[in-house]
Amino acid sequence: MQRNSLGPPIAVGRTAELFPWGEGHVLKLFHPWVPYSDMALERNNSVAARVLGVAAPAVLDIVQHANRYGLVFERVEGPTLLERLL
Repeated sequence: MQRNSLGPPIAVGRTAELFPWGEGHVLKLFHPWVPYSDMALERNNSVAARVLGVAAPAVLDIVQHANRYGLVFERVEGPTLLERLL
């Protein structure tokens, strides 16, 4: 699934921006300078964490938007990790 206009991000981090992506999903869209291999490693780590029973959102897809790659995750509502730490 590809969308032409993503709208404003719901979060911005060092390596990626997070966008709503349909019902119950989010797109973690990596900045253009992030290598595909880094994104693929994050996908593999996320899948492995779930297999081991860690409460982590499921990775549903890899997408390309313009010159950027991203991961589609299930959307999980609740406090952020930073909010939980504080």
